Amino acid sequence: MGTLRTFRCTIASGTLGRETELGQATVWMEPPAALLDSIKDVSAYKIGEHEWCTATVRWTLGGRALLQGGAYLVTAGCSWETRVLFSLSAGTDARLTILRSSAPVHVSTNVFDRLPILIDPPTSIPQVVEEATTMVEATLADELAVTKGKVRGRSVLCTECDTFNDSRRRACMVCSAPL
Repeated sequence: MGTLRTFRCTIASGTLGRETELGQATVWMEPPAALLDSIKDVSAYKIGEHEWCTATVRWTLGGRALLQGGAYLVTAGCSWETRVLFSLSAGTDARLTILRSSAPVHVSTNVFDRLPILIDPPTSIPQVVEEATTMVEATLADELAVTKGKVRGRSVLCTECDTFNDSRRRACMVCSAPL
């Protein structure tokens, strides 16, 4: 992954962490808990001896994440929709492949409260970690400046995936979001 992308989420706030607010996080601090929320648009295919299925799956994710800006660790939750592929004939080697996904979005307080995670209030990050985060952000800014220089003419930053695009494009070259 070249750059850190923020994702929209619901975060625990307040003294006891029991209130929620909408926010953006940069990265999960450990693998988030994942709950299967819904499955739709299921299709099955047979190619030779193999049976394949595709489905649109919505997951609810939750855990500790780094708040955008890097000053606090927060308990965060979000909803993530994916299009997946899996084999019915793979036996014990069954794997789920994510074909594409949408950007994570906030969840309601009711959904957030049902996540199987410990709800902690926001925690300030020690100065050493803040300095490391600042250094990483500065390095990424330098990397983006170099990338920007490679795009001819004026460039436009995609707000969905933080990619610089030629200003003549109508959609992002990476995520196809309108510019």
